[in-house]
Formats: sequence, C-alpha cells, structure tokens
Amino acid sequence: METHTTNDSPLMTPAAVSTLLGISKPQLQRMRSRNTGPDFYRIGRRLIRYSSASVTAWTLVPHGGDYGVRGADF
Repeated sequence: METHTTNDSPLMTPAAVSTLLGISKPQLQRMRSRNTGPDFYRIGRRLIRYSSASVTAWTLVPHGGDYGVRGADF
C-alpha cells in the first residue's frame, strides 16, 4: 500500500484507497465528486490524498444502495 507520512498522520494515494476498498480509481473519483466516499485532501490543484483514519472510519459506516464498497456501479 502506498502511503505518505505528514506529521505522523499517514496519507494514502487514490490508487492505494481504491485497492483497499476493492473499487476502481474512476469509481473512487466519482465518489469524490459526489461526496459519497471517504474524506480527502486536495493538495494544490491536482494532488489528492486520503488519511488512513478517514478511510477506516468510512468503511465502518454502513453504505446502502449504490454506495457499497464492493461491486457497485456508479
């Protein structure tokens, strides 16, 4: 898993998060644009990072319908 550490808080790339959640990077991007996925940080204009804590917290909340972690079509 690809992570970057800033102030003892691991940050994850979209590729790492999509692998962890079992979804494609385009699905994760759609979830970002719809505010249905884990909280993320935009660093500059293009760099996106997720805190491992926000990804873990997001996975613990039930997501019904089209926003399930695996097998959803967005």
